[in-house]
Amino acid sequence: MMKKQVLAILVASLCICANLAGCANNSYSEQWAMDNQGQVVDRFAGVKHVDINIKDCWEEIAAISDIPVIGIIDEGVDFSNGYLSKSKSSKNSVSTVSEHGTNVASMITTNHAYGEIKGCLNNAPLLQYAYNNLSNDSIEQVIAGIDFLESNGVRVVNCSFTISKFNTALYERMASSNMLFVCAAGDIRGDLPLYPAFYDLENVICVGGITNHGTFSTLSHMSEYVDIVAPGEQILTVGQQEELKYVSGTSIATPFITAACALISYYDKGASASDIKEVLLELARNDILARYYITNVRLVDFNAIVQYYKK
Repeated sequence: MMKKQVLAILVASLCICANLAGCANNSYSEQWAMDNQGQVVDRFAGVKHVDINIKDCWEEIAAISDIPVIGIIDEGVDFSNGYLSKSKSSKNSVSTVSEHGTNVASMITTNHAYGEIKGCLNNAPLLQYAYNNLSNDSIEQVIAGIDFLESNGVRVVNCSFTISKFNTALYERMASSNMLFVCAAGDIRGDLPLYPAFYDLENVICVGGITNHGTFSTLSHMSEYVDIVAPGEQILTVGQQEELKYVSGTSIATPFITAACALISYYDKGASASDIKEVLLELARNDILARYYITNVRLVDFNAIVQYYKK
């Protein structure tokens, strides 16, 4: 890989965004990730049922009021907008806000009674640790974030960032943690390993992204390290000051998996990080993706999780 390409991914793997014209006309129906009926989203037609399969259990999930607190290590989240104001934890130690962190948070959860865009969970509590200008030389920010979140009882952490170098200190800190780290695989093709998603640990999940027609996104790593996929292209999200944007990249696929893991942690309050990961992967589906030649990885399935714990 060219040196310029490596340098481009030293910092957090930021989503690729496009401002929406006429945001007032956008609604849940444009969130193909939640309910793909083959609708055209930003000029591209989808394939029915290539989604996270949450429609049939939507009301049941939305009624849950005590999801365990979910951790985010990212740029700061804008909790001042109506979509996320009820999800802010009183323990948040940072006040900075960003577009990227807010996009990510809005896919994990929103206030379902506010506006038309919906996150997977309804008003789930979020505890953030914000980094600044993350690079291979500033990994201590992530380690500090892990310490902060774990000390506050977090069990599932969203990590929508990548770095290009293996960092022993970060690896060892994650290996010693009881938390589950849901990590973006990275927005490149090829063989270059990206971290922390590529750490071979039982408490790390590597997340790839797919399109609304069931293929790997061009903005997704396709390596054997990818554990599971979620929608990761042309995803309608909430940004700062409630601006709606289409966002692409494994950064935005990752929060769907984080929400699913948080849901499992709600149903099984004694589950370890590896237990949650095992249930997630066992219940994910591969039938829909196999039609499009993705046979080595599965798609997250929210309804299967709900039904599993209702037995």
